[in-house]
Amino acid sequence: SAPPQAGASLRGMSGAGAWQEVSPDAAGSLGAAPGAWTYVEVESASAGVWLARLPGASRLFVNGDGFVGDPYAYGFAGIPVLLHAGINRVL
Repeated sequence: SAPPQAGASLRGMSGAGAWQEVSPDAAGSLGAAPGAWTYVEVESASAGVWLARLPGASRLFVNGDGFVGDPYAYGFAGIPVLLHAGINRVL
């Protein structure tokens, strides 16, 4: 499916909202509100398995594949995810 566009509306279990374009701060945080979704395209020079650290996130989708997160921020070492060579869509 197509990536979300800034201003596009969406509706979820918590109500309605719209996608907003944001940039990380100096610490790398997006400052997202609890329950917020974030979309990013990650470019990789080659295919490989990487660890996604997800403290506070309940789930992760990479190129359409779903993964369980670390919603209670227990500090899991990371979830192994496969990145393809080129652009990878991460939600």
